[in-house]
Amino acid sequence: MSRALKIYLILFAVLIAVTIAIDRSREKPLDWSQTYYLDGKKPLDLYVMDREIDHLFNDSVIRYDKNPFEYFQQQDSANVKKETYLFIREYVYIDEALLNKILNAVRQGSTLFIASDGFTSYLTDTLRTSCDYATFKNPVGFSSKTGERDSLRLSFSKEEWSGVEYSYSPVFGQYAFLYADTAAVTALGYMEFSDETKYINFMEFRFGEGKIILHNQPVVFSNYSLLSNEPLQEYAERVLSYLPDQPVVWFVQSQQNSANRGKTPLSVVFGYP
Repeated sequence: MSRALKIYLILFAVLIAVTIAIDRSREKPLDWSQTYYLDGKKPLDLYVMDREIDHLFNDSVIRYDKNPFEYFQQQDSANVKKETYLFIREYVYIDEALLNKILNAVRQGSTLFIASDGFTSYLTDTLRTSCDYATFKNPVGFSSKTGERDSLRLSFSKEEWSGVEYSYSPVFGQYAFLYADTAAVTALGYMEFSDETKYINFMEFRFGEGKIILHNQPVVFSNYSLLSNEPLQEYAERVLSYLPDQPVVWFVQSQQNSANRGKTPLSVVFGYP
């Protein structure tokens, strides 16, 4: 190896080392991805929620990390156990086949609880409700600096909690319930934007012997909300207090399982040079 080549290699190694040192020393922006992973520690994951939920439901929570359809496929459709089915995600996609199985269980006394930024049309059509993008004067900004984003005020309709508001920022979801069949629904809570436009964001639907509860701000259960704002801890607890005294089946997502599901035979092959 020539002396000149050795010098070039040394300089290249020094450049790499300096680049790594600079990258490690600089402040990295927060990752605001709405992943809602059970084992994730990003602001919008559910690590804290996972540590606290057992205390709220007397250790009756089952965490199910497979396809929800598989869970209901194993049930006796004519004699379903009364349970609460819990989903907390950015968006919960429920196709018609899965929805029919869930609704069969709800008719027999189970409860479906979904905290999601929007709901599948199969569900909203069945419940005769509309959940659409709610507009307000100040648009939501999505920079990494939370101070540049707008705030939102949350409240309950329950008389004993009337007058109590919970404020949080940044705003991530702007979907709200704009219409509902009032014969079988109860408005449990509201959200109010900074320009004082107010929408229903928390609803309970009676369905057979059971009920379906929908909340449109899953962010209130995230690491960021539960750790940064003590009143929001109370808000999250009060939302979950509407769930009946039943065993809870929590359909969860994890970082590890998501990585595994993303692997195909070809991805394994291309993973090696």
